[in-house]
Amino acid sequence: MLWLLARVSPAGAGLGAQQGVFVAWALLATALLAIGVVAAVALLPRSPWRAAHLAVSPVLVTLALVSVDLLGVVLTLVALWAWQRRHPWLAGALLGWAVLVRPFPLLVLLALVLVARREGHLLRAAQAVVGAALGALLLLVPLVAVEPQALTAAEQWWSQGAGYGAVQMMPRLAGFPLGTTASTWVAVAGWVAAVALAVVLARRPRWGLVQVAAAATAVVALTAPSLSVQSGLWVLPLLVLSARPWWEHLVWAGVETLHFVATWLHIAFDSDPGRGLPPLAYAVVVLLRAAAWGWLLWRITDEESTTRTARAWSPPAARSGPVPAAATPPPAG
Repeated sequence: MLWLLARVSPAGAGLGAQQGVFVAWALLATALLAIGVVAAVALLPRSPWRAAHLAVSPVLVTLALVSVDLLGVVLTLVALWAWQRRHPWLAGALLGWAVLVRPFPLLVLLALVLVARREGHLLRAAQAVVGAALGALLLLVPLVAVEPQALTAAEQWWSQGAGYGAVQMMPRLAGFPLGTTASTWVAVAGWVAAVALAVVLARRPRWGLVQVAAAATAVVALTAPSLSVQSGLWVLPLLVLSARPWWEHLVWAGVETLHFVATWLHIAFDSDPGRGLPPLAYAVVVLLRAAAWGWLLWRITDEESTTRTARAWSPPAARSGPVPAAATPPPAG
């Protein structure tokens, strides 16, 4: 994606070139957002207004233009639409591409497989997994052949220390940093715990794809070595596909925006302590953000209206039956 942006932007390293890249991504992000909203509406034809959790989310103002994560978010939503329409190979391939942006789609794929297995659709789940592997390799192999450094970020994951936004960073902010090895093992333990939790929860009939994915995402996010500001975009698909009220979205978005501003102020502290945010104050914001993530993802798993999303997230073959009464919206007025 960045390579494509470079091709359509002015050459050079000056301000004009930077503005060209910014404008090109802003236009492309708008188009991607439209695709994501259409996919969300197609996923929830009886509750199309839930797509507003993506279309007009306040966090788009601060997070959508600082990275290409929106591409992965849209790929994930389109993948779930393909799964709902009984296209497991396409769904898997799209999730495989989304994983190349950020690892969170792995948790969506895991939840999809576990819920499908519970409902007796193991073949479709296997097709999605193979499709994800093939889709990722189809894009990754030529990319690495042309640019060997494309895997640098994945390789550094094993050796990076605690970074911005992560709970793991709080000891460092207090003057007692975690070692790199300890940070890595905490992150690995988080992934193992998330997989184990997903396996246990997916055995319960009440837990659908969205709920299992939200629970696993909470564990991974709170144990990650880094939780960048743009990671907040990955909460939006879960909000869209759940039935949470807007006030919960706005509370979380307010904290996310506060963290966005605090992160840049803390970065500025190193060069100008008089105008930056000191470590302990930033630690408070990181803790508040972790609490907001945990609370919102727990609310998604604790759906009182689970039946309203169960039909959309049942494996494809199970969707041919009658619509449950609870899934039918009440009459207007």
